Amino acid sequence: MAERVKQFTLVSFMIFIMVIQAFGSVTARSVHSVSDFDLFPQGDFSDPGDWQTDSGVSFLTSNAQYTESMVADNRMTIIHSRPDNFQTLSIWSQNSDTESNYSTGQPDSQYTYTSGPVIELDDFDTSAINSYELVSVSVVVAFHIPDNLEQDQVQFVMKYDGNFENLVTFVNTQGPIDYMNNTLWSKNITALSQWTWPMIENLEFTLDYVSVGSTDDARLDVDALGIEVIVKYPWYGSEWASASSTFSGHSMPIVDVNLSSGQFDNMALSQCGLTPSISGTTGSWTSGIIQAPPSQIIGRIHYSLQDSSSDDVLMEISSSNDGQNFSPFTMFSNHDMINESYIKIRITSTDSCISQIKMDLNDFSLNISGKVFGSLDGLSTSNSRWKAFVNGQEITYQPLAQLGNFNFALPIGQYLESNEHSIEVKIQAWFNWDSTGSTSTTALEISSLSVDGGYDLEWDEDPVCESVGPQNFLEDGGGVLIPFISNCYDDRTSNQNLTVEFDVEDESLISADMSQGDIRLLLGDEQSGVTTVLVTVTDESGNEWQDAFVVTVSSVDDPPVLNEFPAVVPVELYVSSQVPFTFSDIDSTELTANTNRSWATVDLDTGYITITAPSAGLIVPVEVNVCDQSTCTQRILDLEVQSLADLEIEDILISQDEVFQQDIVPIRVYVRNSGDSEATLVSVRCQQGNDLIDLETISILQPGELGVVTCDWQVPEDISTTNITVELDRGEIILEGNETNNIAIISVDIKEKVEPDSSSSSFDISSSTVWVATIIVLVLLLGLFRFIAPPKIRKIS
Repeated sequence: MAERVKQFTLVSFMIFIMVIQAFGSVTARSVHSVSDFDLFPQGDFSDPGDWQTDSGVSFLTSNAQYTESMVADNRMTIIHSRPDNFQTLSIWSQNSDTESNYSTGQPDSQYTYTSGPVIELDDFDTSAINSYELVSVSVVVAFHIPDNLEQDQVQFVMKYDGNFENLVTFVNTQGPIDYMNNTLWSKNITALSQWTWPMIENLEFTLDYVSVGSTDDARLDVDALGIEVIVKYPWYGSEWASASSTFSGHSMPIVDVNLSSGQFDNMALSQCGLTPSISGTTGSWTSGIIQAPPSQIIGRIHYSLQDSSSDDVLMEISSSNDGQNFSPFTMFSNHDMINESYIKIRITSTDSCISQIKMDLNDFSLNISGKVFGSLDGLSTSNSRWKAFVNGQEITYQPLAQLGNFNFALPIGQYLESNEHSIEVKIQAWFNWDSTGSTSTTALEISSLSVDGGYDLEWDEDPVCESVGPQNFLEDGGGVLIPFISNCYDDRTSNQNLTVEFDVEDESLISADMSQGDIRLLLGDEQSGVTTVLVTVTDESGNEWQDAFVVTVSSVDDPPVLNEFPAVVPVELYVSSQVPFTFSDIDSTELTANTNRSWATVDLDTGYITITAPSAGLIVPVEVNVCDQSTCTQRILDLEVQSLADLEIEDILISQDEVFQQDIVPIRVYVRNSGDSEATLVSVRCQQGNDLIDLETISILQPGELGVVTCDWQVPEDISTTNITVELDRGEIILEGNETNNIAIISVDIKEKVEPDSSSSSFDISSSTVWVATIIVLVLLLGLFRFIAPPKIRKIS
């Protein structure tokens, strides 16, 4: 299609763009609403999933055993709970009144043995441990009985506080008893008395081998006897636990002061910040008017130095409530509260370099409420403490020195930056203990954490979108989807609720609309040229953003269109077949067509492909090409070339010259296979009108072969003429090249059957009379034969 160049359209578009830029609506933003904003909502502890907890052993990487942190029941709790520290200690007998010295002291595999005399052991020294609280008392003995005890006995007897207790008796043992090698005999005696350390020191033990009879069964070997006690044992350690949470997605109430503008007096802005222009001399810098955001107040002011060790900065503040009338400059220290809406800052210094000045808003602070409860017993209060951190920086240090409630309001503006959009709060507690071993529990509970100073301003501004830019297409293209809404922004209206409208100069060239957030440009049929599109985006408040872009559609020479063929087209071998096809070309009239087969020709005028296939095949591809002056379109025509039978009725013969009613007449049907394939089980159906006469089958007919079948026809009464129809392969089971020659019809004249007249002769005898006479004659002949026959041959004795 010829290209349409529209210079006037381009000129109009450029003028239009200039008008849009010159007179487009411009609106100054204004405050829509102001509200407080909770910068740390998880401080109410309503969702434990917002918090991450951790614990460990001080100076080690192992996990804490007695300290943990948790968030539950709308509070944070860091709890340190130590159990009783039990320790098992052993005290061994130091004396034997029976001079069984090898049985004193710790087990050492040296022993005293006896087969009759007793072994007495006492004197238990508890001086090293008698300050510990007793929990359990047991007797342990290292001894050995090498043989069975059949009559003799071994007894262990304990004397305590004037009482005697038989601890155990061994008798009738089945084998040796060994408590000397790698194991000790033990018996818990805690329940016998209210044990004290003096009672344990004065215990006496008698180990007796009681011999019965004249010979001993065995002997008793004693290595050592001791008292095993469980006590509460002093111990010490240090563990910590923490809980932290982060809130993200909102700016912090921090404002940076612009150090590049203001009044400079022997002060300049260098790489490190504000510093005197002449080293060693005093310089000053005074800012312009600094205004707090709408409905907010300026809180604390903070300056930072490149070298904090040389701080000679003097900071003065002049304030105002209306931005017009300012107070005299007053000295302020770093991090002091200002609490004004308008201020001016004056900085004076001789040696310092001020790298940053920032201010927070609305008394930006972290409020912590909680309590310490439980017991401080065994806790080293001088080393136990808890801390609060904001974004990794410590904001408070509190010792765990007393129980009770606490409330803190901690300024945090100095620890955050204006470009930060998240705040992490972490509470961590350290528990150092030096305990006597008794159980103790200490808990730090935080009931609420809140951050003051956050605010939210809603502005009413125009939406802003990314420009579309020029679009170029070729005629007959499918158009395009241009991502658009995802590249728009509006401060109050979500992208899904923005309204997009289009004004197309030439609507016949393209159409423009929205499709799932994208600009959809669709081309007009067979159109080319240049047009402009004006896009208008409107938010829920009626604020608009507009953009115009040029669309150019270049003309192309369309190729011919050749419609698809059926999947497979069946044709008969050697038989000329015509396959219809359709084509079109919107740009050209002089078309040519050809195939890659000499036996397939294309006629564009009639719209048929004439095919005379020379050989059979299941799938025979034929390449069909339709071409204009520059391009060709190709499609493949798949042929199934079939070698088929062709059945035809060659003749129908009735042998009788005259056909009478009620006759049985043979009808001979001659069937020929004039096709190229054999035919099997050929059914031949003979009918008189709609009545079936006979159904015959020819087993097989080779190509060119003639077959014949006979149908026997019982001619009905009361008809004078009828049609005999013969049909081959009525079920169309046999594939044929020509299915139209399978039926043949002949017309038959039928004569009335003539019966003989019974009154025409006096000599007519009925058939019943004939039968009776015949029977009588046969009887007579049998009698005559019997009469004239010779007699029987008899035996002569």
